[in-house]
Amino acid sequence: MIARGCSKWITTPFILLLISTVITFYNKNPLLYITSFLLALITCFFMIFFRDPQRIIPKNPKAIVSAADGTVIKVDSIGNFSRIAVFMKPQNVHVNRSPIKGKVLETKRFSGSKEPAYKDYAENNERLLTKLSTKIGPVNVVQITGFVARRIESYVNKNQYLEKGQRIGIIKLGSRCDIYLPRNKIRIVAKVGDNVTAGESIVAFIK
Repeated sequence: MIARGCSKWITTPFILLLISTVITFYNKNPLLYITSFLLALITCFFMIFFRDPQRIIPKNPKAIVSAADGTVIKVDSIGNFSRIAVFMKPQNVHVNRSPIKGKVLETKRFSGSKEPAYKDYAENNERLLTKLSTKIGPVNVVQITGFVARRIESYVNKNQYLEKGQRIGIIKLGSRCDIYLPRNKIRIVAKVGDNVTAGESIVAFIK
């Protein structure tokens, strides 16, 4: 399954590949063979990069799941919130999911820099904040672009109700997703260095 809003990234090089292949059939120029090969590689890369597989969401009502595929790079506290930050590598699925059931209060975009997403100061990069109202209080999901990423596409709207593990958006070619949970209402089980899967891996439990 291809991620919503990403089909054109695949169809464009694929169409060019078909055109190049037809031309190559009639014109045996070596450069055309190389062009077709490169277009085939690009098409395959985008098909893998923008994949969106189904996930098995934990049924435990107290389980809070990861919002992103990738590696946990930060587990800390900021004010009344506990933060879990996940860095998405190129081989990871880049569709993000809701860590908990709730209602979308708002989505807000912030402009910023394009620093590598694994750096501390990447928190000031271009980002999209999705605020949720949940049974444990406010929960924030922050999708952060990186050095390569250029766009965050949201799949949700204000006042929309989300199930745990429901898709909330994608960072195209990017990079990091942080979740902020009410510190006194949860028990974190994720650790720095853990490899997690969006919608499936349990990162915390409701007390």
